[in-house]
Amino acid sequence: MSVEAEATAFVASASFVASVPTTRGKPATGTGTARPSSSRSPRAQGGRDPTTSRRFLTLAGDHAEDAEEPVVAASVAEMASTLAFYGGRYEDAARVAAKAAQRFPHPYTAARLAAYEARAHAALGDERSTREALARMRRDAVGLAARPGMSPFGPNLAEVFAGGVLARVGAGDEAEPIARAALTQTHGLGFEDQGHALLGLAAALATRNRPVPEEAAAVAAHAVTLLADRPTSSVAVKAREVAAGLARWQDVAEVRDYHDQVRALPARLAFPAGGSA
Repeated sequence: MSVEAEATAFVASASFVASVPTTRGKPATGTGTARPSSSRSPRAQGGRDPTTSRRFLTLAGDHAEDAEEPVVAASVAEMASTLAFYGGRYEDAARVAAKAAQRFPHPYTAARLAAYEARAHAALGDERSTREALARMRRDAVGLAARPGMSPFGPNLAEVFAGGVLARVGAGDEAEPIARAALTQTHGLGFEDQGHALLGLAAALATRNRPVPEEAAAVAAHAVTLLADRPTSSVAVKAREVAAGLARWQDVAEVRDYHDQVRALPARLAFPAGGSA
């Protein structure tokens, strides 16, 4: 096996470990919901074993640098940024993504790295840096064939990110039309990205100058239904975020129903906060 192929296999393995929900601290088996694949976006999805994921990432990084393969090396950084983000270490998540963009410049990975940087800045409340990163994301988003490493990041996925990230910084009025348009462009995206598209719109509706909690809850409820057969922690984490944002509208029936849905989500669909990369 070539060095590049080994690195890609390690990235896929780290993705798989991060994507499979676990029982009693060990990766679950037999769920049929996750398979190692170089075309699967290695985001921390259903994982409860970030330590094992980090081991694979370290090996993948070493092999990618030996192979001088920027796409695989950037893919390692993208997943490391994701692990930091879902571990609540937003400064690390932004730093890792920004550093990789400079160190491993490549048109295949540039937009995703900028997107991951943007979401971390948004979580930190740094609107200026968020918008700068979003501008780079949109500029660099191009439709390319899948390569070893991360999955492609085209203009449709960029708009999903833009809507959700803008809502995170409280720009709901700006985010809403972007998020609505993104929902019409999810053909070809995976179920996880479709879930985030729905939740991005829900977050936008909840952060408008004139919020629409009824519609926000109804839209978010559609995303939760995706989790029934496809357990995905990144979607579950976002669903809980949206529920928290809707908490002040408990007098709205749709919001109460949505909160009931979210409370019923399995506890294993959560990424352990404070994990280290």
